[in-house]
This record gives sequence, structure tokens and C-alpha cells, in this order.
Amino acid sequence: MKEYPVFVPSGDERIGAVVCVPDAPPRGLVLLLPGGGGAPRSQRFGLFTKIARGLAERDIASVRMEWPGIGDSTGRARYSFKALPVEHSTTVARFALRATGARVFGMVGNCGGARTTLLALPTVPEATSGVLMMLKPLTGTRSRKQAVRKTKLFVRKIPRIGLVIRRGYWALRWRKANPVLDQLRSVSGVSDLLLLEANTVKVGNQLPRFVEGLQGKNGRHRLELREMPGGGVRAFQSIERQEFAIRAAVEWFDQVFPPSPAGGNGSAAELSAAELIAERERTRS
Repeated sequence: MKEYPVFVPSGDERIGAVVCVPDAPPRGLVLLLPGGGGAPRSQRFGLFTKIARGLAERDIASVRMEWPGIGDSTGRARYSFKALPVEHSTTVARFALRATGARVFGMVGNCGGARTTLLALPTVPEATSGVLMMLKPLTGTRSRKQAVRKTKLFVRKIPRIGLVIRRGYWALRWRKANPVLDQLRSVSGVSDLLLLEANTVKVGNQLPRFVEGLQGKNGRHRLELREMPGGGVRAFQSIERQEFAIRAAVEWFDQVFPPSPAGGNGSAAELSAAELIAERERTRS
């Protein structure tokens, strides 16, 4: 396994990324895209770095990238679902596919990265699969009004009744999730998808019901929803959840990507790595 830090030209920006190449010819390529809250390409707690190296052990190449304005990437950082880096992720995918010689493509996205995955996968002809971590169809900007914050805090403190009120509120708001659910419905019909979600009030039983309704309607494509351990804990602060996500993502692509070609001495991967280094040197100038 070898790793190559690169700067990929994308429009007026240079996107920081790391390409991880297995020792054998790659079975496919996976793009790892963190959320839009400022996480670097490694994701919080090095989660994506560990997934990339786990994939390399299964002869799968990967590229983990950053959003514009984050880490080593140039540009202005914009933390908004209305400014998803779809074109940048597609550009990085095309670069890494050429560099590694992979012919099958997949994506892993967290939160805003998951929404980007739904939009980017259909634009890459080699795409066959995706892993969506914490898609959060109902996530939106938190209110800054003190009255709203105080009301929420008051409701949370009411034993049992407070939880019932919150569940009812989010159940009524599920119509707001329709645009994201429509994208999920569309992509699930042409790609294998694995959703990793936490059991939160916002998710409730609405997303599991939606996924269950889609299963069996997608022909040969797999669609699965798995609940991550850790309950309502935020993001990936739980070590148990980190380990679960790493194992799930690596095993998923190991199952859905084609097996390693018989024989081979890794020369294709070495050649692609040499081309990648040459490309990196050109983009530095």
C-alpha cells in the first residue's frame, strides 16, 4: 500500500486529497468525502484514513478529499447544503480513476458529504455503489433566536412528555425531507447503497420505513440501512461507532466490487502510481 498527497485542479481551486493505492491492481476506487462542518480529508478521529487503509488491504484504491477552503484546499469554505461540492468531487473522482486505472467507482459521504454522494454518483459512469453516513434528511440550520432555544431546552427537560413532543414535531416535519428522499429513491435504482444512521429523534422510524418501502423495488441493486451504535451521541465521538463505521464501509465495498483479477504482480498499480506522481508535480507549477 502507498499513499500520495495531491492537489487536484478543479475550476479556479486546488483540492487537497490523498490517493491510497494497494500493492495489487485495484479492484475499484472509492472516494471518501467528509461533511461540510470543517472536517479534514481524514474525517474526525482519522476515520477515513482507517477506512482507506482497510480498503487497500482488500485491493481497493481510494481517494479522500477535502471541501474547498478546508485543510490544504484553496477557496472559500461554505458550510451549507446549498453549496455542496458536487463538481469538485466529480473532478477528483475522474483524476483518481485515471491515476489508479480503476474501472469501478464508489463513494463514502458523511452528512453533507452523503448528500453530495447522492448528486455526484449519477454523474460518474463507473459508479456502482455508495455508503451514506448520517444522511440526516431533516438536518437544517439551527435557530439563533433565544426564544426558540429556550423553548427547546424547556421541552427537553420534561420527563417522557418532552420526548413525545419532540418525536411528534419531527414526524410532522418529514415532508421537508422529500427532496433528499427523492434523490435517494433515484440513486437506489441504479447503484448499491448502504445507509449508516444513528437512532435519533429526527430519524425516528420514518427513514427505516422509507428504506423498507424501497427494498425489493430496485431489481438487482442492494439497499440496506444499518443503525450505528452509540444512540444519540454526536457524530463519531463514540469509539464503538467509529469501529462499526470502518468495518461496515470496508466490508461493503469488498462485497459489491468485483473480485481481484487472477494473477498479476502489481505492475498496473505501480505504473498508475508513477503517473500520479507525475501529475502531482505538474499541478504544483
